[in-house]
Amino acid sequence: HLPPAQVEELWREFVEAAAGEYTLRLGRAKATVLRHVAPEVQQATWSLVLLDAAANDLVDDSDGEGGAGGLNFEEWLVFRNFEDAETLEEQFRFLWALYDRDGDGFLSHDELRAALQLQRARLGWDDAYTQGWAAYVLDVVPHEPRGIRHKELFSALRDWSELRQLFSAREPSEALREAAPRAGEWTKNVFDLFRR
Repeated sequence: HLPPAQVEELWREFVEAAAGEYTLRLGRAKATVLRHVAPEVQQATWSLVLLDAAANDLVDDSDGEGGAGGLNFEEWLVFRNFEDAETLEEQFRFLWALYDRDGDGFLSHDELRAALQLQRARLGWDDAYTQGWAAYVLDVVPHEPRGIRHKELFSALRDWSELRQLFSAREPSEALREAAPRAGEWTKNVFDLFRR
């Protein structure tokens, strides 16, 4: 559950981004919240955050304003919390909502390929390279015939930094706690040099 104050703040952001409408249209998103990324990354991001596939099919961006569909407030909440989380533990439930598109509790091969489309757009991968990464993930993460379960993906993301990069996932909290003393020690050593 999110604190009411956080939900209210996200609602204000959503209303502003959507220009007071009930959905954020693709044309408006390109001009506001997605304006800082390349067009192919805009489209991949939009496809990732639009959780309702039927709404995605309704979107017609030919007039620059978008069609009947768009991003609703629930999708906005999921995406913003996915983006804003500081640790893997905070982010994972939102990450899972974005990637397990049919909500069956498994990350299927097709959902895995869809999850990698954002990295494909960001890094200029072709379909064969994307397929190779999907196959790699299925090779290294324990899974059942239906796909990867929630706990297996979380465990793999917690243990492997390269998977975190593939899924745009944050560092686990224990990694951040371990790094903090080292960072503090380094700062102390640097300041000690200046004192001499």
